[in-house]
Amino acid sequence: MNIFSSNEFLVNFILEVMEQYDYPKDSDHPFDFISYWYCICLLMLPDQEKAKNVTLALAHRLLKSEHKDLWQFRRILEFIDKIEYHPLKEEIENHL
Repeated sequence: MNIFSSNEFLVNFILEVMEQYDYPKDSDHPFDFISYWYCICLLMLPDQEKAKNVTLALAHRLLKSEHKDLWQFRRILEFIDKIEYHPLKEEIENHL
């Protein structure tokens, strides 16, 4: 995933595509759950402010709504050890 996250064009493209989805709300668009979470993982890796903001905003929406898919963030954060995500990891651990 690190190789893909270092490609600025790809990261920006994924950010643009993901703006179409208001997950976790229901959508009329076809939705590939597995690919979505791979994209979230990819967006958590680069040192790009917009990508970080998108992932943190999603995490906080899931926390606020006590969404059943919060465990996905927990799983991703087991593999991504970036200091900016430590507070989120702690918050999710305290929630689950």
